[in-house]
Amino acid sequence: MVGPRKISTQIFGAFAAFAVAAMLAVGIGAHALSRYAAMTSEMETVTQRTILAERMDSLVNAVVMESRGIYMSTDPGMVQRFSTALLQRNRELAQQLDSWQRSIRPEDQALFNPVRARIVDFIRFRNELARLATTVGPEAARDWGDNEANRAARAALNEGLEGLAALYSERANGLARMGESIELTKLILIALGSFAIAVVGLTLLLLKTSLVDPMLHITAATDGMAAGKPLHTVPHITRADEIGRLASSVQQLQKVVDQNEKLRKKERAAQREQAAFKDNEAHFVAAINNMAQGLVILDPQTNVVLMNDAYKKIYKLPDSITDKPCSLSDILFHRAEAGLFSGDAPGHVKAIQARIAAGKPTTSFLHLQDGRWIRVVGRSMPGGDWVATHEDFTRLHQVEQMLERIERLFGTVAE
Repeated sequence: MVGPRKISTQIFGAFAAFAVAAMLAVGIGAHALSRYAAMTSEMETVTQRTILAERMDSLVNAVVMESRGIYMSTDPGMVQRFSTALLQRNRELAQQLDSWQRSIRPEDQALFNPVRARIVDFIRFRNELARLATTVGPEAARDWGDNEANRAARAALNEGLEGLAALYSERANGLARMGESIELTKLILIALGSFAIAVVGLTLLLLKTSLVDPMLHITAATDGMAAGKPLHTVPHITRADEIGRLASSVQQLQKVVDQNEKLRKKERAAQREQAAFKDNEAHFVAAINNMAQGLVILDPQTNVVLMNDAYKKIYKLPDSITDKPCSLSDILFHRAEAGLFSGDAPGHVKAIQARIAAGKPTTSFLHLQDGRWIRVVGRSMPGGDWVATHEDFTRLHQVEQMLERIERLFGTVAE
């Protein structure tokens, strides 16, 4: 059995190995690129300096050959030609010396300075040789240049040029060795790349066998559950890793779905009962609205629980009064606006609250300012509410008054 969290551990380990291999490859590659760039730059510099050294050596040899032409010539025309060629080679030699000096490293300056001084003396000496040959004669030039001191200076110059050439050759060999190390770095990078590819392949295989395939199985089970098919056993529920916990969660979800289905059945039954209650309530509201008497139900705080249309008509209340919760104080406010109440509204509310608190049936008469008499019969309801019927008693009250007057008249006649 796979241990807990083993999938995540394996995946994280694989990605960690891939990350390490990638970082090593990047670091080694960056180092190799840096070394390659340095090697390329150094190779160009060494090549350029080697070419300059070879050119310098060739120009020195060319100047020597032109000097020998002067030594061996007896014709003034030939002397002039060799002298002109010598001066031209000297100018080229001076230009190459300037180019060489600009490319010299600071650490090579100590080795280059003596060579440069010898080349400058060599140029100055050969310029003087050409001047003597053209102004005095070839014999004077031969006496000036063809001697042991000149040959010793020439040998020292050749030795200096050979020393610089040997230095550049050694550096070229070092660059070759650096190229070999870069080849080794390439092999290391190839090995790291192969290792990273192998890690990615193993990670993908691990994801497929340990995660993707089980997830597909569990997804198929949940699809069946969504389609209404009962699940007896969720795939991979016996595993102890993350997949097993997910399967257990799906199993719990199945139980919740079953419970929700039972609750939905009960809810539908309750909705049917509620619909029947609303139908009965609509019938009840229609019935009380068809009453000739006005009816109002108040809670113990004199908030209106129910009010029929006849009640609104008696007190000329707006139809919108029941669009939101209202109280006896709101009714008295609208009655006052309609000219049907002019008393102490807070006192009247407190009196009604006292009747509700007492819970005893009451009968009272209201004489409205428009001349109507209203008979109010109130009684308590289970739960503490108060129901009161309001009936227009004006005609009956007038008849009672007429009967009282007739009775007093008969009494007077009888006396």
